Amino acid sequence: MTTVASTEPSVVKRLREIRVVPVATVPAARAAELGRTLVESGLPCVEIAFRNEEALEALTEAASIDGLLVGAGTILTPAQAEGAAAAGADFAVSPCTNEAVVRRCSELGLPFFPGVATPSEIDHARELGHRTLKFFPAEALGGPRFLRAVSA
Repeated sequence: MTTVASTEPSVVKRLREIRVVPVATVPAARAAELGRTLVESGLPCVEIAFRNEEALEALTEAASIDGLLVGAGTILTPAQAEGAAAAGADFAVSPCTNEAVVRRCSELGLPFFPGVATPSEIDHARELGHRTLKFFPAEALGGPRFLRAVSA
């Protein structure tokens, strides 16, 4: 299994600089092209969503593009986390906070950003050691208004 080279602070720093994470469900044959286009366009980041059977191969192809920060999305199981790490993901995200996934990503050294939707879920993720979280589904939950209300 491949060891992940990215550290959470370096990934968070890059995400702050980039500010936008395109999410893609892409056939493996198009992933490298997408990655090159994103880098050339000045948006060197993509989250490959695990929504089709080609996700791992697409992730591998995207990870081969120099300068592209590659995330694995919709990680719901430890096995998916293992596959993402082996495929070269720089980070992983989930719509939820699954403790088994949190644990496995930590063991793999794969920066992981769990999903939260409520103050209790935010607190739970923080108890597990996470400071960077995925607010999901943001728009349905009030977006920036909600974040301002709970940020204190």
